[in-house]
Amino acid sequence: MTPELLAYFNSTLLEGPCWSEERHELLVVSIEQSCIYLINPQSQHIQSIPTHGPVGCAVFVEKNKIWSAEKGGIYETNLTSMERTFLVHPESRGYMRYNDGKLDPQGRFIFGSMGFNSIQPNEGKVFSFDGESCKTIIEGTTISNGLAWNSKGDTLYFIDTPTRSVRKYNYDCASGKATFLKTIISFDGIGLPDGMCIDQQDNLWIAEWEGGQVCKWDPNTGEKLETIKVPCNRVTSCCMAPPDRLFITTARSDHSHNPLGGALFLQKLNSK
Repeated sequence: MTPELLAYFNSTLLEGPCWSEERHELLVVSIEQSCIYLINPQSQHIQSIPTHGPVGCAVFVEKNKIWSAEKGGIYETNLTSMERTFLVHPESRGYMRYNDGKLDPQGRFIFGSMGFNSIQPNEGKVFSFDGESCKTIIEGTTISNGLAWNSKGDTLYFIDTPTRSVRKYNYDCASGKATFLKTIISFDGIGLPDGMCIDQQDNLWIAEWEGGQVCKWDPNTGEKLETIKVPCNRVTSCCMAPPDRLFITTARSDHSHNPLGGALFLQKLNSK
């Protein structure tokens, strides 16, 4: 399978694809360019939203409302009026910034942190924000990345990239508490696990930074089921959208095998 080039942003770090079925739009963040892009794949219309410093992730919380984790805090953007409202800022240490994030099955915003401009080993955290209060659910991380929940909502999968692994947590949807269970997938090749998503069969799709691919994994057995080669080495994240579409984000580099780094790709999973 060969993914289709949808848009080239020349982004140093294009990340966090998030699909809205209500809007039939995709959002992605260009972290270091401090920008959120709203993309309509059908019309090819792209709208940009400037952010308060580097933006680690953004999610649709309603049809016309998004939350984003920016260097200056968590913000809400009304997509009708484009009014932006500051919500909370749990990671106020200046040497840290926010990174990947998702909504949990109950609609809480789960997002992690990492060092800003330099690696800060074990200084990262994963936060949970329900719209009113914010708490820490995982501590001691370095580069908080991929998050995914199974269809029952009782299992959280999480990637702290330097560990080169995917960790499994028991997840209490009522309280939002995450309890570590075990490591389920370990990476021993060139690629480092970055962002990920989960499909309707509860298989994980994991983007590989420097690995030039997205791979499908069975989280129960740790078996790699499928590989999608991407025409650039820094693959950052991916997300599912009906019917059987996988959006893939990438990052720019000076590597000769990365001419399309910073682009957005689409893989139709049912294509032969």
